[in-house]
Amino acid sequence: MRDLDQSAKAKFDPDVDKQSRIWAERLELESGVTKEHVQKILTKRQLEREYHSYYDRRQLASAYDIFLVDIVVEKSVIRFCGKEFHKAKKTPLRLPVNRPRSLIKEIEKAYYTVTFPLFPFRTRTSLRIGNLNNPIDHIVENVRAAVENVFQYCPGGLCNIHSVSLQMVTGGPSLPLYVDAGSRNAVNLPVPMKKKDLIAKRDKEAVADELSTLPEGLEVLVYRDGEVKVLDSDTKKPVLYPTVNDEWEAGDDLKPLINPDKLRKSLEKLNKLREKRKKAREAKKRLLLPPKDGVSKIKGLMKKKNNKRNEVDRSGSRKQKPKNQVVINKKSKLCRNAKVEKKIKQ
Repeated sequence: MRDLDQSAKAKFDPDVDKQSRIWAERLELESGVTKEHVQKILTKRQLEREYHSYYDRRQLASAYDIFLVDIVVEKSVIRFCGKEFHKAKKTPLRLPVNRPRSLIKEIEKAYYTVTFPLFPFRTRTSLRIGNLNNPIDHIVENVRAAVENVFQYCPGGLCNIHSVSLQMVTGGPSLPLYVDAGSRNAVNLPVPMKKKDLIAKRDKEAVADELSTLPEGLEVLVYRDGEVKVLDSDTKKPVLYPTVNDEWEAGDDLKPLINPDKLRKSLEKLNKLREKRKKAREAKKRLLLPPKDGVSKIKGLMKKKNNKRNEVDRSGSRKQKPKNQVVINKKSKLCRNAKVEKKIKQ
């Protein structure tokens, strides 16, 4: 769960379970969630303070069967859980805590949900479909539902599945349920959409409307994934709200923390850093010239030096020195540029 108190005092509070106890009382009053539904509640800060090592996280992953996470802190919590939860195949499932009326239904739905992990360059994956304590009829229904959904949601469909088998979690022989010995060329994978098309599709599915809690001239844009943006009603462009310059009372739930001046300065600093890095990359490219350009540049320098060697004597007669040679103490030596040209030609 997210932390209710974000102050610095609460960050170093020795009573680590304080906010989790408040959450337990709050969920029981608002939604009727008891220990029958959720065995233990942890806040994000409590998770980071108590389970900071890999060993502690490994012990936590093996202590419970299912983990749920508030959608507000979903990304940061999953990133913190890391590979220990991924190896145990117990990645936390998202839970909309902001819907107190249907929270028990969402928890029960999560209990009956199994994730289907798909990763690039991986040819095998597994699903947990039951327990030995379950009746045989329930296990058979779970197997049918799992196989149907795998065939439906697998990229490429049924042609992209080589085999399906049933096996115990502890290992041992597997029972084959489906085998396909067809060619890989028969698989038609869907072409992934470009980033520009995905953004356009996401913007098209978003819904914009006015909100009574916002001042005049502002409206809300809500995406399907739950992201919310505040727009200007006239220009339809996103704006920062609420900021420290807006009206705020001590009784409000959220104190505005966005400072437009500080944000503008940080953006300018970031843009300067990007331009500096871009110039450094361009200067590095100039030093690393391609082979053809390097040869032509050396030839041009040699021509200039040869022209300088054709000096004019005081008497007006032109004295031409041998090409690509320099006379030093009446001994001829090849010019360095000639050596470079000779090596490049070879």
